[in-house]
Amino acid sequence: MSALPIYLAFLWHQHQPYYKDEDQQIYILPWVRFHGLKDYFDMIEILDHYLDIKQNFNLVPSLLIQLCDYVENNAEDQILRLTLTKPEDLTTEQKAFILKHFFMANREQMIKPYPRYWELWQKHQINPGQQRMQSDFSNQDFRDLQVWYNLCWTGEAHKSKSPFIDLIKKNRNFTEADKQTLITAQRDILAAVIPKHKQAASRGQIELSVSPFYHPILPLLCDTDIAKISMPSITLPLHHFSYPEDANSQLEKAKLYFENLFQIPLRGIWPSEGSISEQVLELAIENGIQWAASDEEILFQSLRLSKSPQVEQREVLYQSYVYETEKGKINLFFRDHTLSDLIGFVYQNWEAKKAATDFVSRVLQIRERILQTRGEEYLAHSIVSVILDGENCWEFYPHNGRPFLQALYERLSQEPLIQTITFSEFIKTQQDFPRLASVFPGSWINHNFSIWIGHPEDNLAWEYLYQTRQALKTAEQSGKYPPEILQKAKEEIFIAEGSDWWWWYGDDHSTENAKEFDALFRNHLIHVFKILGQDAPPLLYHPIHKDVYKKVITVPPKGFIEPVLDGLQTNYFEWLGAGIFDVTQRGTAMHQTSQLIYRIYFGFNLESCYFRIDPKVSWDKIQTPELELIIEILRPKPYRLVFGLTDLLSGKSDGMIWHREKDSWLPKSQHVTAGYKDFFETGVPFKLIEASTKEVVGFRVRIFKAGNSIETWPENELILFQVPDEDFERYDWQV
Repeated sequence: MSALPIYLAFLWHQHQPYYKDEDQQIYILPWVRFHGLKDYFDMIEILDHYLDIKQNFNLVPSLLIQLCDYVENNAEDQILRLTLTKPEDLTTEQKAFILKHFFMANREQMIKPYPRYWELWQKHQINPGQQRMQSDFSNQDFRDLQVWYNLCWTGEAHKSKSPFIDLIKKNRNFTEADKQTLITAQRDILAAVIPKHKQAASRGQIELSVSPFYHPILPLLCDTDIAKISMPSITLPLHHFSYPEDANSQLEKAKLYFENLFQIPLRGIWPSEGSISEQVLELAIENGIQWAASDEEILFQSLRLSKSPQVEQREVLYQSYVYETEKGKINLFFRDHTLSDLIGFVYQNWEAKKAATDFVSRVLQIRERILQTRGEEYLAHSIVSVILDGENCWEFYPHNGRPFLQALYERLSQEPLIQTITFSEFIKTQQDFPRLASVFPGSWINHNFSIWIGHPEDNLAWEYLYQTRQALKTAEQSGKYPPEILQKAKEEIFIAEGSDWWWWYGDDHSTENAKEFDALFRNHLIHVFKILGQDAPPLLYHPIHKDVYKKVITVPPKGFIEPVLDGLQTNYFEWLGAGIFDVTQRGTAMHQTSQLIYRIYFGFNLESCYFRIDPKVSWDKIQTPELELIIEILRPKPYRLVFGLTDLLSGKSDGMIWHREKDSWLPKSQHVTAGYKDFFETGVPFKLIEASTKEVVGFRVRIFKAGNSIETWPENELILFQVPDEDFERYDWQV
């Protein structure tokens, strides 16, 4: 066997959106502060113990300026401001806010391990679905909650040190002095985050890169029409947004800020959400960027391979490619989706050493396949890129993922056939790289831009941005405004171009803060007109976000899915392409109070269809053994998937398939697999329900008690979807 190692590159993307209310000079959310305490310092500090491990860290400038604001200007967020308020001085509204938001942490890993915090959580949860009366919480309860919510977000590197270990041991009856001690010590951690990155970079252990300044989707800033390449039937905004100069400015500003802050040249970028296009890459080349990274599906589309190519074709992923224009060239790296998502979503449920061993064995299997299918010369120039968020997954791991990372780095340090490397170092290992004649435009989510454009809310946000940007352009051309005023107005535009506003518009994602985000987005646009001394158009005072499910409660599937039927969120993307029927937003004059069902997901791949049902309250609280859950498929042929709730709660995973003959439902010999833990999920091959390609499947979900129907969703219609063909993801589905 060849002694040549395979190169392995990690890129941790560290980003938090810029959600600041400039009028109040306060950050709306605490996540920059919390992730700085829990993740950004720890992920660098752990490398002090594994000096042979090389990594890439991507830092978004909009994150860095917020970190600096906390450190240099004592900035506050809403959570911090309410933490520092004495319980005796809290208003009724502030207490309600605390009870709603101060348990926003992973229950199993960040609340339950701490007895007093767990006690407060249980007190809050005595009546499921109902907010506890404020009178049930004493002033001491509120003070303990204020401390514990902030304390639980402290990273593992500091929990064993004073004053954090002292507060953890104290457990309860915290004082105002304890609170001040905690916040002061946490600010010291934040102050060490950037210097810690500088230190690791100076010794050559990590490479630092950035994303565009406010994390915009650069291909869409350059040309919103580009979305049609991956989604030919998409409905685009009324006006064509095309400001490549803004895209260039977001890159220029990011590079300048990075190099001023770290005093090192910028070599690489992780474009926001892995979003690239040929025009964007040309801008990167003009800005002296040497490398960029994206997702494997972008590569496969660029090479005109299938979304999941055969093994011998898949090995093309493990190379760096060059894209060249008249203005220069840039190296491109493409992440291994499976390996990245294993760390992001799967290994959190594994024992740390077992997970590390599995990861390393998978990399070695890739190496062996390359040797068998491509040979040693190809292996000598191969790299496996693992790229994922550097903050969001760790709260789902025991001890914030530190045991896993320790086990992983230990295994990698001892494995002679794997060598970790930075992207810039890899580029220096060879002279010639394979060329990409063209680059498919898309993001790391379904190789398209559907998250950020196409939905009526997304498109309306683009319209608001377009009209404001046009007003600024007119002001620039008028010659009436000094450069400093125009630059101040343009900064508001740049902030509004950030991708995170569009993340929450439409039906792709949901958050309780959607209305606040909507108001902040429009506020930045309104500020443009205020800075110019003009009245903002009335339309900017009209909310974009609407309760769309009150009119359209069914969202159709958008991409293939392949869920693990275990009743758990095994993977963030597991149900991302699925359709949704929201029981809570029916939009009818009749109101039925659901006791068991909260939301229904449905989706498919080429072979099977899948169903997920989220309970309104945990079904293990329901003491009714006669209950049956039935997925009733009435089109194209009548079938039922029948599950007993008692069986599900006892761990039995099979359900029966029934079919209708004349007026009777009769059981078939086939069974279907299901899982129930946090929610219920099951799937059935299309052939078992006699549904062929392009046929419409219509179903509803029902709950029976002792043979009688007690809930039916939808009440008077069916949820419809079409059996897909291989081209499904290239057009918008409609029945």
